[in-house]
This record gives sequence, C-alpha cells and structure tokens, in this order.
Amino acid sequence: MIGNLSSLRTILLIKIRFVILGFGDIRATRTISVKPCSAGGALSTFGGGRTISSPLLMPWLLLRVSGVSLLKPGLIKTKAGYQEYVARTNAFVPWFPRR
Repeated sequence: MIGNLSSLRTILLIKIRFVILGFGDIRATRTISVKPCSAGGALSTFGGGRTISSPLLMPWLLLRVSGVSLLKPGLIKTKAGYQEYVARTNAFVPWFPRR
C-alpha cells in the first residue's frame, strides 16, 4: 500500500513539474523574441566581450602576475638545475623542448 502511494505521489509531482515548465515555456515564447543567428554572436550580447578578454587575460595573469613570477625566484635558489629547466621548457603551453 505504501509503495503504491509513494509511486503515485512521484508520478503526480512529475506531472505537476511538466505543467509548470510548460507554462514557463509558453510565457517565454510570448515575451522573448528569438532571433536567428546574427553576425555579432556572443559579442553582441551583454557582457559578451568577456568571451574574448577572459581567455587572453588568464594566461597573462598566470605568467606575469601570480603563478610563475612568484614561484620562479625561490625555485631557482633552492632547486639545482632549475635555471636550465626554465631555459628549455615553455612556461604555459606544453610544446617541444627548446634547444
């Protein structure tokens, strides 16, 4: 008996959820005008410039401001051969070793 009640309650909650989501979809289609893909893409939306600036800013911050520039002086003093390792290895992008 309890199994039937819990499964009925679950089915009822799922149906209520679909009804609520359906009303939300109807309301959204009436209030928001959907435009076809425009030439501006993400840059034409509010805050869209961050899609360009963030990927350019993060490597610069990691290489010049926080990560590498803060760790390198201490590691050069404490680790033998670290200076040679830095000279032949790229700091951010994995690539072939420099010669």
